[in-house]
Amino acid sequence: MSEFEQYRSLFVAESRENHENLVNNLLVLEKGADQNAIDEIFRSIHTLKGASASMGFADMERLCHTMEDALQLIRSGSAEMSEDLGNVLLSCTDLIEEMLDDIEAGGDSS
Repeated sequence: MSEFEQYRSLFVAESRENHENLVNNLLVLEKGADQNAIDEIFRSIHTLKGASASMGFADMERLCHTMEDALQLIRSGSAEMSEDLGNVLLSCTDLIEEMLDDIEAGGDSS
């Protein structure tokens, strides 16, 4: 196994943990405002963004960056979490999961 493949395996394992944390905390936010959940979501998406960038998975990095921008507006109080935004963010997590499946299978997340 090449060094990159070893890193790929580690990336997928860690990213799946962050993905799970992201989804779980988005579900918490569906029930109402929760600063801890927002902070956890932001940490997870920021970690996913950075890890995908360092591995060269540009599409995943762009998706995570866009999600991070939306979450920063919520975190700063410039925007409020709505049902529609929650649904969009959960749809994005579905895409992240598909991207992780592709990466795990040897793809590049595109």
